Amino acid sequence: MPLGTYRWVSLIRDADKIDIFRMVQHRIKNGTIYEMLPEQKTQEGLSPKLVDEIRKTGKGSYSNAKSLQDYRLIQLTWGCDLNFPVSVISLKEEQVFERICNDLKNYGIDDMLLKLMKKIDEI
Repeated sequence: MPLGTYRWVSLIRDADKIDIFRMVQHRIKNGTIYEMLPEQKTQEGLSPKLVDEIRKTGKGSYSNAKSLQDYRLIQLTWGCDLNFPVSVISLKEEQVFERICNDLKNYGIDDMLLKLMKKIDEI
């Protein structure tokens, strides 16, 4: 793939992720998140299988996501896959990563959250 094409594709991928981050935040705020993620309504907390997967690979499979918290953790891993510093800066200014970490702070994965945030900060 030519470099110019790769840059455009990377930009579009970042824009898509940013749009989803914002949509999820908006739906959580207005109480409609389970209209988007109805399967995640039945369980709460983090799935050990997903946590283990992310610890090993840095990414999580949707097949291992059983709760909203699982989905939020997967979303945080997306931050590690952003391509442009301006994408990270935009999401940090909107406190998106901070909100996700706050949503997950009571689940005993502080070390993982710190590791993910460090990786995001390096972009």
